[in-house]
Amino acid sequence: MKKGSIVFLVLLLVPFLSAVTVNMHEEYARGENLIIRLSGNFPSQIYSDSVKFFKDTSEIQIDYDFQKIGLEYYVSASLVGREPGNYSVQFEEIKYSEAGQINEGTFSGNFTISNDIADFSVDKGIIFANSDFEIVFENFKDSLLVVEINLPEGILGEEEISLAPGETKAAYFELERINQSLVADLNLSSDDTDYLIPIYVFDQGTILNECGNDKIEPGEECDGNEWGGVDGCSDLRYDKGSLKCVDCLFDTSMCYDEVCDSNRDCAENQFCKNDECVKKECTSDSNCSRKEDCKMYECVPIECDANSDCPENYYCDDEQCVSKECSKDTDCEDNEECLEWGCVLKENACSSDSQCLESQVCDKGNCISRISFDSCSELNGEFCGENKDCEGESQIIDGERCCLDSCIAKTSSSGKVIGWILIIAVIVILGFLFFKYKNTKK
Repeated sequence: MKKGSIVFLVLLLVPFLSAVTVNMHEEYARGENLIIRLSGNFPSQIYSDSVKFFKDTSEIQIDYDFQKIGLEYYVSASLVGREPGNYSVQFEEIKYSEAGQINEGTFSGNFTISNDIADFSVDKGIIFANSDFEIVFENFKDSLLVVEINLPEGILGEEEISLAPGETKAAYFELERINQSLVADLNLSSDDTDYLIPIYVFDQGTILNECGNDKIEPGEECDGNEWGGVDGCSDLRYDKGSLKCVDCLFDTSMCYDEVCDSNRDCAENQFCKNDECVKKECTSDSNCSRKEDCKMYECVPIECDANSDCPENYYCDDEQCVSKECSKDTDCEDNEECLEWGCVLKENACSSDSQCLESQVCDKGNCISRISFDSCSELNGEFCGENKDCEGESQIIDGERCCLDSCIAKTSSSGKVIGWILIIAVIVILGFLFFKYKNTKK
């Protein structure tokens, strides 16, 4: 083949060799392990927060393991507890090289969880090892299960494992003396379930993932003060916030965007409201008052249809729970009574004329009818004046009290005092005369 033809063939193949691919099964059984491989030519590190899961069109939270093995990235997650339906995974804002140019894009893969139940699950979907290791199997079938184990070269262990119905059992594997790193696949299969688990075996002279030595090693995104060129949240697709290195992985929980499209654009203690990240007022009803519920991270009044929907000492008013002002008449003032959990004036009770009808006036705490007669005499009554009190029934005429019974003189407090003084004086004089008479008689 001519040299020119070879060059042309290489140029023709470059776009295909550098394209990004998301490799995974199209369908998984319930309880199965999800294993995804992201392949391509990536000029910069891809971080775990680039991975998002969706059910239909809604983002969901799935615990997953994210590792780089060789030039490829792997995601592993357990589907135990996941309902049947349509799912997808997205790798967002990934920088990749294609045809000699650096581009950025989002790559996704779709998968379905069927109604079938997997034969078994394993506790590891990605394996890093530089010493002997184990894998824990769990049998989901109601019968004996045999899982075949196809081991790569350099790893010793059982070629199959038998599991009783519902049994969980560990299989142990030993490493032969390895002088260089090994990247291989560990195949586990039964009648209906098959796993191809990526395994990265290190040179046994290599220390695996010594987190805390300020060196970024395989499986680590950062280590101590060594962040691999990353300075903060802005290097990981966020606008603001505080980036941390926790257990040699970046913690972006306090990173957020100034403008948000969804809650995932905000920090852990924030949520997206009107395209802005704002602080969460609550995360559960216990963060709110008794008459409020926590909805969409905000405390809102409890909606109700009946008093029974409200907490103690609250009642339902206009579909909202309102605090009770009273529960019995004694909780109110003397001229008030408790009606529908509120204190209201008793019927005809008043403290001023303004609280009575136009045809009434307030008299001794009660609303009474105004008298339309021209004079008090027409009622056979009299105005008692300043020095007398009405002994019985009365009516108000032209702002004054018309006594319909008898007017009696007011008792003066000063008169009472003088009366007592006179009584005491008489007693003293009588006592003096008595003792004087007694002494004269002797």
